[in-house]
Amino acid sequence: MTNREMTEPEKLVRKFLQLAIVERNMDEAIKLFHDEAIVYEPDQLPYGGTYTAPQAMRQLSKSLRTHLDKLSAWWIDMPEGAPEAGIVANDRYAILYGAMAGRSAATGKEFIVPVEERYRVRDGKFDEVWVFYHDPRIVIDACTA
Repeated sequence: MTNREMTEPEKLVRKFLQLAIVERNMDEAIKLFHDEAIVYEPDQLPYGGTYTAPQAMRQLSKSLRTHLDKLSAWWIDMPEGAPEAGIVANDRYAILYGAMAGRSAATGKEFIVPVEERYRVRDGKFDEVWVFYHDPRIVIDACTA
């Protein structure tokens, strides 16, 4: 295995995960996004939709916490047997692959689903994020009584 220099997008994604998931500090995590940044979550999810600008990012964070009372992602607090996780990046994009695990606040059902996220970086901040779930139905079923 060779040592390599992390790209700026990879560093930014790792910082975002630390702030948003480990520290649960969304105020600081949101500062990593441009004011006009767009985040696309699959529409069929309870918290799905297109989120633009910092205020919408706060709305997405609140919606996630409303629907999920336990959330783990990628390599942070993942249950045994979770898919391998990592980041592939170049000077403009970072692709985060792995899984998201959680528990529905409404039903108490736990789930794990493979997820990929594509982050685009401009001038040291995120300007676009696409979230792809292998099977969104897993999250929908967990959140539905």
